[in-house]
Amino acid sequence: QRVKSNSTADPAEVASLAEAAAEAAEATVAVSLERGLIEGGLPKLPGMPLPATPLSAHRMAMLREGFETCTDEAEEQALLRQSKLFRLLLASLANVLRSHALSLRGMNKTVESALAWEKVFEALEQVIPCSELTCIVGLE
Repeated sequence: QRVKSNSTADPAEVASLAEAAAEAAEATVAVSLERGLIEGGLPKLPGMPLPATPLSAHRMAMLREGFETCTDEAEEQALLRQSKLFRLLLASLANVLRSHALSLRGMNKTVESALAWEKVFEALEQVIPCSELTCIVGLE
């Protein structure tokens, strides 16, 4: 669903739509990454080794969000490697994440806003670390 920029849409509705888009972007990237790692369709990137045993998108989300902990050193290493790849791919959709973070401005949703900006920052930091844009987002 789309909200026109010149409409007088309810800010809560806009934030809800932006959140749904951001969640869909994250889910799409996670599932695509899982599929690419399992099928072996990802190119080897310098300085970014692929995980020896890929994690499922669901397992990665549970570990990344802190709902579960790694079972061993190998899973922890796989999580670190796969998280880097996840953030790298998610950075291509940083504007979707940013629109969600912006939609929360002025709504007195401090925690949700901070989490949304953190996701934008992590994605940008992976592709353009130490850049002016990443610093600006970090200040949000």
